[in-house]
Amino acid sequence: MAGQQRGVNMRMRMTIALLCLVCTATALAGTIDRVEPPFWWQGFRHQELQILIHGDDIGASAVSIDYPGVTLERTVRVASDNYLFLYLNIDADAKPGSFDISFDDGSDRITRAYELRARNPEPVHGRGFSAADVVYLVTPDRFANGDPSNDAVAGYGDAPSRTKEFGRHGGDLAGIRQHLDYIADMGFTMLWLNPVLENAMPEMSYHGYAITDFYKVDPRFGSNEEYRKLSDEAAAKGLGLILDVVTNHIGSGHW
Repeated sequence: MAGQQRGVNMRMRMTIALLCLVCTATALAGTIDRVEPPFWWQGFRHQELQILIHGDDIGASAVSIDYPGVTLERTVRVASDNYLFLYLNIDADAKPGSFDISFDDGSDRITRAYELRARNPEPVHGRGFSAADVVYLVTPDRFANGDPSNDAVAGYGDAPSRTKEFGRHGGDLAGIRQHLDYIADMGFTMLWLNPVLENAMPEMSYHGYAITDFYKVDPRFGSNEEYRKLSDEAAAKGLGLILDVVTNHIGSGHW
């Protein structure tokens, strides 16, 4: 009897384990971990928007959107089931707001909220740079360390080191903000930073051209909000801000 009971208990444990595996697999199917760009703006002359969706088995989903002025024109699937490319048409009369993008794989349905924002109507907000500008180029890590507390950040390699040839020195957005008068007083009209986006690499990434997230400022430089503050403070001193984004320069650690 004891042997039979042990056999029953073992079969029950195996059954429970298999059920857990099945439930885990089901829970992972159709998940979303990346939407890029994370939001967009209403009122652009070019109305097409491409959105990249990344998540486990999301490529098998049928996609739908129900929002006035926003039309899902086509869905492009690729070799990996973990990616989808959505092409939206955003009418000129589409209202700023949030809408759901629905994903249905035939057995389950999930939604992801997407935000359509209002553009800044001020003409100067969209002004670029030209031959009339004098540009000051900065490698942020090598410029000024305004906040020593972010020199090393938990979870990020490439620790600060002034003894290594390619080590980080601790320069950041705070240091640039503290020296805007210095730059403006020399007569410059534009400030161009080497990329300040996340470079979550083990070494040699101080230059910023090993990007691992195109929508997140590297925490060793600051934050997205601090970048906005830099932009506002520079504008108040007559300085434009050039955003350096080179999409064919990414780190091997990019997701």
